[in-house]
Amino acid sequence: MASTGSRDEGGGAQEQVGERGSSGGGGGGEAPRIDPIIQGLLSRLPKSGDVWPEPDRKLWLQLLEGSFKLIYKDEAAN
Repeated sequence: MASTGSRDEGGGAQEQVGERGSSGGGGGGEAPRIDPIIQGLLSRLPKSGDVWPEPDRKLWLQLLEGSFKLIYKDEAAN
């Protein structure tokens, strides 16, 4: 599968996210904690300009959606 190589190169995406989060600019305090599941998915993003087949992109988005459902709760029903 061609996307495996791109995923390995995605480590830079994780570093970039961390750099952006720590450099801030929105006013003091710690950067928000990113859940390890989301951080792992972000680290798998290929570099800008790399080939990323549409089926792989759709799968990544489905995994992200499922992760949100696992991590975050909906509002309580009244």
